[in-house]
Amino acid sequence: MYSHVVDDSATQAALGESAELQAAIWTMATSDVQRDGVPTSTMMLVIGALNEMIDITATREMATRSHPPAVVFLLLVGMSLVCALLIGYSTSQNTARSWLHTLTFAAVISLTVYVIIDLEFPRVGLIRVDSADEMLLQVRESMK
Repeated sequence: MYSHVVDDSATQAALGESAELQAAIWTMATSDVQRDGVPTSTMMLVIGALNEMIDITATREMATRSHPPAVVFLLLVGMSLVCALLIGYSTSQNTARSWLHTLTFAAVISLTVYVIIDLEFPRVGLIRVDSADEMLLQVRESMK
């Protein structure tokens, strides 16, 4: 699912498949724990663990879907432009301006905006969280 994060249809198909698997596991578990002779403590442990599994899946999916509103990104870009305007205005009066300071300021502001946006989408930029996904894939493979 996470290796195809750019392909929305593949991601939605994988999410649908995992929801179907969770529903099947839930149905099998609830029918098995309701049989005669199954202790109540077993039912509580199994249902509680399955409920936590489904909750963490929903939490993880919501974390990948929730992003700041577009106005936050517009404000970030707007603040960068305002900072550039103020720096440009203050250095325009200085006839011996330093190009090193000007270019360093532009690079720092640009890099800051890029890193903030890149951190918001950790599966598509330069900053990646593939190691966490790899660990989950290894756990899944060990269950087969």
